[in-house]
Amino acid sequence: MKKKKQIIIIIILLFLVFILIQVIGNMNFKMKYEFVTSKLTHTANFLRNESNTEGNTYYIAMNGTSNEGLDKNNPMCLEEAKKKTYTSNDRILFKAGDIFYGILNFNVNNDNGYIYIGSYGEGEKPIISGANILINAEAWEIENGLYRIDLSNYNNFYGIGETTWEPFNIAFLEDEKGKIYGNRKKSIEDIENNFDFVCIENFLYIKSEKNPSELLGKIKFIMRVDLVKISSNMIIENLNIQDAGGHGISKKYSYIENVYINNCIIQNIGGCQQTENYFPRYGNGIEFWNQAKNTLIENCIIRNIYDAAYTIQGDTDIEGFENNVFRNNILINCTYDEEVWSYDKNQKDKKSKIIGYVSEENVSINQGNGWGYDSGTRREPASTLVFWDNDTLPDNTQMVRRNNTYYNFRNLYYTYNEYNNGITKDKFKKVLDSENNKLYMTDSSTFLCGQGNFYDRTILDEYEQEKNAKFYLLSDNDLKKVLNDDILNSNDYSKIKTYYENLENEFEYTEKVKPIIEQYTNFEEKYLKEMEDFREIQKNINNIRQNIQNTTISTDITYIIQQLEQTYKIGIEIINTNISNKEDMLIDIEKIGRAYKNIIDLKNEYVKVDFGNIESQIKLLTEQLNDNLDLNIQKLSNLEELALEYYNKISDNQNYVDQYNYISSKYLIEYVNILLNSKITEYIETNPITVSYSETKLTNKDVIATLNIGSDAKVTNNEGNNTYTFKENGSFSFEYERRGRTFSQEVKVENIDKILPEISNIENGKIYFESVIPNVNDEHLGKVQVTLNGQAIEGYSLGNELTEEGQYELVATDKAGNVTKVVFYIFLNDENGYQIKDNNIMNIYPETTVKEFKEAFTLLKEYVIKNVDKELTEEDNIATGNVLEDDEGKIFTLIVLGDLNQDGKLSLSDISLERKYILKMIDLSEVQRLATDVNFDDNISLTDISIMRKLVLEMK
Repeated sequence: MKKKKQIIIIIILLFLVFILIQVIGNMNFKMKYEFVTSKLTHTANFLRNESNTEGNTYYIAMNGTSNEGLDKNNPMCLEEAKKKTYTSNDRILFKAGDIFYGILNFNVNNDNGYIYIGSYGEGEKPIISGANILINAEAWEIENGLYRIDLSNYNNFYGIGETTWEPFNIAFLEDEKGKIYGNRKKSIEDIENNFDFVCIENFLYIKSEKNPSELLGKIKFIMRVDLVKISSNMIIENLNIQDAGGHGISKKYSYIENVYINNCIIQNIGGCQQTENYFPRYGNGIEFWNQAKNTLIENCIIRNIYDAAYTIQGDTDIEGFENNVFRNNILINCTYDEEVWSYDKNQKDKKSKIIGYVSEENVSINQGNGWGYDSGTRREPASTLVFWDNDTLPDNTQMVRRNNTYYNFRNLYYTYNEYNNGITKDKFKKVLDSENNKLYMTDSSTFLCGQGNFYDRTILDEYEQEKNAKFYLLSDNDLKKVLNDDILNSNDYSKIKTYYENLENEFEYTEKVKPIIEQYTNFEEKYLKEMEDFREIQKNINNIRQNIQNTTISTDITYIIQQLEQTYKIGIEIINTNISNKEDMLIDIEKIGRAYKNIIDLKNEYVKVDFGNIESQIKLLTEQLNDNLDLNIQKLSNLEELALEYYNKISDNQNYVDQYNYISSKYLIEYVNILLNSKITEYIETNPITVSYSETKLTNKDVIATLNIGSDAKVTNNEGNNTYTFKENGSFSFEYERRGRTFSQEVKVENIDKILPEISNIENGKIYFESVIPNVNDEHLGKVQVTLNGQAIEGYSLGNELTEEGQYELVATDKAGNVTKVVFYIFLNDENGYQIKDNNIMNIYPETTVKEFKEAFTLLKEYVIKNVDKELTEEDNIATGNVLEDDEGKIFTLIVLGDLNQDGKLSLSDISLERKYILKMIDLSEVQRLATDVNFDDNISLTDISIMRKLVLEMK
């Protein structure tokens, strides 16, 4: 059982750690998002201000003649502008209403600031165009039934001119009215329909009943170019970027950060052939290749894109993508809305990061139904978001897609490649969080790689995407309004935005809201005096009524029910007032709820009710009310009676009941339950259960944690005990019930320290013959005290060297009260004095009294000298074999020079004993041999006898 509890505790702890990581991760993601968006918009506000004088402002006009371009009245042309190098805080402004044929690829040196590219003057956004426009209709020739034209003869065109070595690479043609013809074929044999065309060498061949210029007017020829090249720290606003066979906006350098693209039109982009020998076509509105950091694209119209309106993608293992925000844009007729992938084409196990990708508040119209899809070579991927497969998405991918609106989309997600090797469900769930989007679709719209029509939403549930989404099926009449050519071709962002906002309201609006409005009005008229006395109730009714007026037929049913719930919450307000006839008012509030019938029943007029379930809820509610009589719940009891009354109304029908009756009973039960729970919550919050600890400071004792529960709570684990003893640091979760609710309270102890301080570099009881530096290791070390011969060493701190002779005591105490003590000695042997070796004190002169010895031997402060167990007096001579015992109980054996017979003297009898030992006539004890070795060479010989004789003579 104990082991099982430990496992449960570990699981709970791991879960809490996981939640904490998620919270921190979300906070970090939000902080980065807000930093990027606020920083870039703030910088743009500063630079677009004409009063900014920190950099130069350059003016460019279609017919500019200035070399400098610093005066808006004397601007330069685009070709002159390309010759300059722009530095931090410079502004490059194009004249509104002008058309500029050419690539924007400016030289910049702005490491310490931003460069702003925008417009000046009144009128339409300046156009940056990559088109060549045919001015010589006679340039067409007929060959084998096809019209052809020499693309390399630029005399027949005006516009961007020659920009590439491949004039054959025409992406599409555009007629005088702006219609795109993009049916480029791989070979002449593939041409079938009018305006199908093919490029061979420098010629374009096209099928046409007449001279194409006669049918199409002034024809634009769009070749392979990337129109705008951006660098780090760059802001682009108010440009109309159009007619490029490659990308509309792409990177100038391999590394890029801090880019803001705002209020631009990017249209008629892509469709060129990738290489001369590789036919697949490409072209994106905005493309960040291999890397991008801190970018914000917003408030743009991106229209008629062959591939993706916006993409981050790459095939090299480099820094990857971080903090890229795409918001508040309008996407029209793009084959893909967004395309995301990044991997190392040479080593697929190496993947660059994709983190902080946000797509929000965008409006997409007609995705996958434009010219790019119709003329494309890869139609299957056409989706609002293209992922490709597992190998193209790093494991750290972090994407958010929220609050976007999609009208008439072909497919929501594409995740497969041509080998049908798709992204797994687990990875899809991990890399993308898509929520609160609005999906206006037709019955041909799909959700995931053509795996089902919009009716089958289970595939989105499997992939855990489109949380809280609103789904709406467009009728034929609805679709006509969505595909309004005047709106789709407009360059007015506000006009388009407003139109689709109003269209959404129109779809949702219905006459079925009128009865609800009338009921609110009747209620106000009936209770006019009450409304005057309680303005907050009147205000809330007005708010709900306004919400209902804005509600339309396609509004998610949850929203309608929310308004009904808000109506019941007015009842909560009524209960909390001093209105005398509040019960009647509550019944009339219920009548307002019944007026919701036609809307609530719109998609499902009848609903089957689990009567037993409702009855059990009422029973449970009654029990809860009875269990909480101390919480002043008389008003709730009255409402409970209302709940029973409406339950009885629907229980008469044993099969199916009108939805409004079901909702009335359901919400009234929930309403009473909410009120009761509110009171319980308020009580619990104002009377919280606390935790106390037996020890709060650092301690080496066990710590008892106590859950301070009252009579309304009980512990459901820990064998019902509300105390838990920690023998070591850790945590434990009490589980308890209180007023019908379950809680978990984690208790945590981190102040237990039972580990003794660790003393190193010295050993207890050891004698050192040189200085030492003690060391103490302890996480919570409190103090270290060192004494020498019983006296504390003032000012001692760890790391100090101990050099003096004597008996040392080092005591280390940590803050928890754990103590470690070591006693050791330092003895600096002198060859003419006493020597210590292996707990033997040697070189004691014969006939030395105890008093004389103590006066000379000061290594130890307190000690006694004994002969066996008898303590010697100060007048007694010390003899070989006597012992010295200090106050710590350490014993040393005393050795007197030459005193073999252990009488404390040196005489001829001692010399005689030594001679017999040398002649191997007798054996000596260890202490006798030490006394015999008077020259301390660890060898007993005649030399020792000779020295002993001299000592005897000297003593006489």
